[in-house]
Amino acid sequence: MTILKDDIKNKPCCFFYVSSKLNAGGGHIARSLSLAAELSDEFDILFIPDTNNNYKFLSKIKNNKFGITTLYSNEQLAKSIIIVDSYNVSNRELLKLKDFYGTLIYMDDFGNSPDIVDIAINISSLNNKVSKVKGKLIVQGIKYALLSSEYSDYQVSVTSKIVDTILISFGIIDSKGFSVKILDALQEFGYRNKVIVALGSKSLSTKLIKANIKKYTFNVDIVKDVDGLYNLMNKSDMVIGSGGVTLLERMALGKPSISIPVSSNQEQQIELSGLMGATFAVASDLHDINNGLEFILNNYKGREKMSRTARYLVDGNGAKRTASVITDTQINV
Repeated sequence: MTILKDDIKNKPCCFFYVSSKLNAGGGHIARSLSLAAELSDEFDILFIPDTNNNYKFLSKIKNNKFGITTLYSNEQLAKSIIIVDSYNVSNRELLKLKDFYGTLIYMDDFGNSPDIVDIAINISSLNNKVSKVKGKLIVQGIKYALLSSEYSDYQVSVTSKIVDTILISFGIIDSKGFSVKILDALQEFGYRNKVIVALGSKSLSTKLIKANIKKYTFNVDIVKDVDGLYNLMNKSDMVIGSGGVTLLERMALGKPSISIPVSSNQEQQIELSGLMGATFAVASDLHDINNGLEFILNNYKGREKMSRTARYLVDGNGAKRTASVITDTQINV
């Protein structure tokens, strides 16, 4: 079923073709919604999910008053653009999308977008710049991180002298079981305060934690199926989690953190953020987890410096900057 805005012909259209299957995680959805919000004054926004089974995503689209449609279902799309945020679209399909919709914009997490793309967005870079290479506009650097508007308005709080609350978040599914592994590491380390674990109610990790919760000598609060981590991160003095959008969110809030990749596309981002001092990077084998816990839990000055560095790198205005580049490019077409 196609749902369109009543005034769909009043503005040029911007289509978002987004990876929205549950096993793709929530990062594609979150950043696409953030960018869509910033573009909505200039464009009529239409989302093209690659599945109709993610009801939470469909609800978010409708709550933001964006339209929903299917691929290749609209005619007379003069000056329209399509933004692709998916790893499962072939070069052949990208060319077809460009021919049908017009301007092709691609979320390029690996820095290897094909030449047929008109605009590539790659925030996994130390260089913040907009450049043109072989006719392709490349928007790169962490200053273009796509976060929702509440992160731009955030005032970083004073770093707590003691880490009283830790948030653990590896996605609602946590397919690698990192939540349990981190709880065990905290127990072995001797942490004795509060831990919040954000998980999905159907995650195997949720069941395992509940079954073994008595073995932990600190308070464990499992928060299930939460819609966004903003409020939970606000309550926390430290975050241990995956890369992707959630790493950028905790950087924008100035939260000291340990970051562990749950997929290959997160490795470069975490490594670079760690080199900049904005997080403590730990490999997926957790070899350095104790070093990370020691550095953050027992090092107030280190936490304070990490907080300042993280917020400096990600100020929460990346979606506005990216939207401005896209809008200016379309005006000049």
